[in-house]
Amino acid sequence: MAKLYPTALDFTMKTRLSNSILIGEIFGASFDFCSRQSLQMVLFGLCADRLGRRWGIVGCIFFLVLGVTLATAAHGKSEIGMLWMTVIGRGVAGLGAGGEYAVCATSAVEAADETHDRLRKKRALFVASSTNTAIIAVFVASAIIFLIVLAAYGGEPYVGVWRICFGIGIIMPLSIFVFRMRMVDSSPTQNILSRVQNFLTVLRSNAIGSLCLGKPTLCSFVWFLYDAVVYLFNLFAPTIAARFSSSQSLLASNGWGALVNAFALPGAFFGGLIIDRVEPRQTYALGSVMVAMFGFVIGGAMEPLRNNDTGAIRKAGAAVGTQAFPLTEARFVTTLKGQQAIFLVGSGICVVGAIVVMTLVPNRRTQLEDEDVEFRKYLEENGWGT
Repeated sequence: MAKLYPTALDFTMKTRLSNSILIGEIFGASFDFCSRQSLQMVLFGLCADRLGRRWGIVGCIFFLVLGVTLATAAHGKSEIGMLWMTVIGRGVAGLGAGGEYAVCATSAVEAADETHDRLRKKRALFVASSTNTAIIAVFVASAIIFLIVLAAYGGEPYVGVWRICFGIGIIMPLSIFVFRMRMVDSSPTQNILSRVQNFLTVLRSNAIGSLCLGKPTLCSFVWFLYDAVVYLFNLFAPTIAARFSSSQSLLASNGWGALVNAFALPGAFFGGLIIDRVEPRQTYALGSVMVAMFGFVIGGAMEPLRNNDTGAIRKAGAAVGTQAFPLTEARFVTTLKGQQAIFLVGSGICVVGAIVVMTLVPNRRTQLEDEDVEFRKYLEENGWGT
């Protein structure tokens, strides 16, 4: 799109397009439409608890399809108007995408917990395969789809390329809509729905609120650190790929970028295989330490590896560094030094995440029902009817 609309798609508009759906997953109430996605994750989570997982997922699909449709069919009296329509469409899609995390991850955990005792020992593998591994696989698949569409247009930028790629995003959620409508809520969810309780009233109690929110808050903080680093580093994939050659075609540069991001897929499979053996906390810490090690190496070796070609590095650094870590980059004389600092800071965040998860996040319970029993006991001891 930058080649099609070089004037209208300036730095500010690029930032809006990115922030409308991507950065919102990291920064909650940040730029443009970012707060909508984080808010929607909470809203869909509440709806899923009150109405059931199935209706929460249906709501996610509605906003996701609506937003992608608006972005695909975006038009305006000018290029600026069309791009603003795209921003709005991606923002609406972000509502559904954010809700998918809350509803689908919860459904996956509950479904894995209801498996046979023999399979329950591998439930972390099932959850990882249906959530994190699936997400990374879709990231890689979407990059491949873009390459196929771009190759069909001869490797040249045309309006049809981005519209077709956006439109394919409508097919994916609709293709599994029937299966989601036939989905049955888990036993814990049905037990919750069968009781008439005012959860907002319950949470007004400070003691109970701390019991309910303490552990999820720690897990959410660790997840925040993960997203903040992973998405930031992924945005540098085109930068790394652009340094392979100074005269690459659009097809070649995007192909290398897709390959760089594809390296995350084996890691997701490996993590899923070992998570039941070494426990989730240790798996997270191991992955964070490995990311930190590579991040420190890249940050320290960026200067000798640049091969006298910093044009692409400056462009990506302006788009990523000034939005994600503006104060960090601004403190350095050159953009390259600022980008090195970003990698080093990101690696430091990984180390913090590993320390937090190993020292503050408690070990998992044998079954999800254990949490329900403990919560119900706590309510009864404090005078709340169950």
